[in-house]
Order: sequence, then structure tokens, then C-alpha cells
Amino acid sequence: VGMIPAAVLHRAVAQDVDDGALLSLNVAGQTLRLPLRINDGLGAGLVALPKGLAGIPPAIFGQTVDGLQEAAQ
Repeated sequence: VGMIPAAVLHRAVAQDVDDGALLSLNVAGQTLRLPLRINDGLGAGLVALPKGLAGIPPAIFGQTVDGLQEAAQ
């Protein structure tokens, strides 16, 4: 069974969005919609994104993420 690509955030960054909810965020000029996975082992303020997934810019290290919110269903 393969893993579903997701945006991984620390609980403090995820705010009131629940684990597994669809998340919308902007990075490197692109809007991404991915399920949220909360991982308190990730540093607060960091976002982990799946590398190599279609639509995710290849050079995202150090990029600013904004517009972080639960996506409208």
C-alpha cells in the first residue's frame, strides 16, 4: 500500500485544521491542495512537502509558504 502524498506540519502551525483535512497553501507561486498530516517531530514553522509530485516545484527548499488554510470542499 502506497502512502498518500500530504503536507506535513507541526501542530502549532496547523492551528485549528484537523489531521487528514484537505489543506490549501501557496509555495513558489503555485497553489497546492494536499491532505494535512500533523507531525510534532517537525520543527514548528516548517512545512514538509512530497518531493517529485506533479505540481510541486522542484526547488522548494527555503521557499516561503503562505495562504495556509483548510481548503473549501
